[in-house]
Amino acid sequence: MHHGNQSPYREQVLLVSAQPIPNLIPVLKWRPETVHLLVSEKMGPQADRLERYLDGLTINVLRHSIDAYNQEQVQLVCRDILADKKAGSVLLNATGGTKVAAFAAFEAFRSARFPVVYFDPQRWRILSLYPGQREPVRPEDEISVTEYLSVYGLNVKNAERSCAAMERRLPLSRFLARELPGRPGFMRVLNAVAAR
Repeated sequence: MHHGNQSPYREQVLLVSAQPIPNLIPVLKWRPETVHLLVSEKMGPQADRLERYLDGLTINVLRHSIDAYNQEQVQLVCRDILADKKAGSVLLNATGGTKVAAFAAFEAFRSARFPVVYFDPQRWRILSLYPGQREPVRPEDEISVTEYLSVYGLNVKNAERSCAAMERRLPLSRFLARELPGRPGFMRVLNAVAAR
């Protein structure tokens, strides 16, 4: 998964939100040693899931409580994180969180001259917000379905067993995918049979 390109960003700061994937794409891209999670009260469970996932990648996780609607407080937390860091070694992913928290974090990073990125899910690319002159970056790392579901809090037990069953059903699934669109009543019949 890691492509040997040693990242210039040893640490990343994320605003934890309900959407974990935009939080994770830059982490998978640059594999920092440490990830700082800015966590509002409401986002505790999401932070737990992210932390478990990042632990699995052997990335250090540090949590910082924030008030998602208090600009000064979020800036203080960010300035604390950046206080003793080498210029440019910490990257802010400004994709998550409330707008207030994202603006505050952005401002703290920009005024201390640390880089800020934003993940654009529509075109699946990472934009450089500060300094802004860089080309968008295409994340090449895929995230597996199992990982995807686990960061959304869906437990993927017995995945191997069901995969074998899925493999066996694949020819039938392909056939149905091809045939069903033109046969509106077919789905009802199929559901009735499945229910029995």
